[in-house]
Amino acid sequence: MTEAGAAPTRDWVSALKPYLEKESLAAFFLGVSSGFPYALIAATLTTRLAQDGIDKKTVTAFSLVFLAYNFKFLWAWIIDGVRLPLIGRLGQRVSWMVLTGVLVIAAVANLALVLGEPARRQIPKRAQGIGEAFRAVYGPFTEFFMRKGALLVLLFILLHKIGDTLATLTARLLLDDKGYTNDEIAIYDVGVGFWAFLIGIFVGGVLYSRLGMKRSVLLSLVLMGVSNLSFALLAAVDKTNLGLAATFTFENFASGIGGVTVVAYFAALTDLRFTASQYALISAAASIVGRVLTGTTAGALVESFGYVNFYLFTTAAALPGIVLFWLMMRAGLIDASIGTAGTEGSETDA
Repeated sequence: MTEAGAAPTRDWVSALKPYLEKESLAAFFLGVSSGFPYALIAATLTTRLAQDGIDKKTVTAFSLVFLAYNFKFLWAWIIDGVRLPLIGRLGQRVSWMVLTGVLVIAAVANLALVLGEPARRQIPKRAQGIGEAFRAVYGPFTEFFMRKGALLVLLFILLHKIGDTLATLTARLLLDDKGYTNDEIAIYDVGVGFWAFLIGIFVGGVLYSRLGMKRSVLLSLVLMGVSNLSFALLAAVDKTNLGLAATFTFENFASGIGGVTVVAYFAALTDLRFTASQYALISAAASIVGRVLTGTTAGALVESFGYVNFYLFTTAAALPGIVLFWLMMRAGLIDASIGTAGTEGSETDA
């Protein structure tokens, strides 16, 4: 094969190699072990409540109980600023993974010990008194907000997922009202959707590698917005398993891509000294506002608009995040707001 023909092949091989690294495989198994319980509870709870005759407003409001998952930013600073006795010698990140792993699941502790301390880890000064302890709390937040464009970045974080959260939160209500059985939901939503999500994760990694951070994030935002439109189409037609499969295949595929590209962008926003605190803040901002707004309004909006108009509304709700990210790209604010986790040892795309 000529050099010209071999180059594309090498590019694709290079794009696939990160999936086989021990860190990637470890992150996959960690994600599966920690994500399955939440996904199963969150998905099946909505269906169970709806089938028990509870009204839509109450069903969507009940989703607010999952806010417990979102308040991690309140204690995440401890992971950055407090050294654990005895096991702290293993490394700041590893020691906390060991402790939480023992409390939650033994496999996480084993995983934390399969990897060791990240080579790029920057250790901040340890808190030696009350004053330094307070600085360990507010330091990560002040560092983030001192960056150029930080407020616009925060606005994007708050806005980008509202439409998607509205759509996915009410999807089970739609399926119940359409008359889909639990077996059909399990096959097409959970079964087909799960594999579509995994494929989306794989494709998202390739797109991130080939297109770069900014363009891959923008593409994933558009795809997630369009996926809301697919729910409107499903709501507009009679019950159809083919339509159900197509809708959840596309929605989970788009979510998988976004789960890689957007999360990678959020990770790149962190400073290597404060990765736990800042990522907790970012992920909390991305979910808390959306969860509160959707949990308190989604059921009422469905009853007021009807499903078709509701999902058209969620599609429109995705537009501000897309437009804002595009404007930030044009103004150079994406690059200006990136933290050391996204600049040291890596390059941003054009």
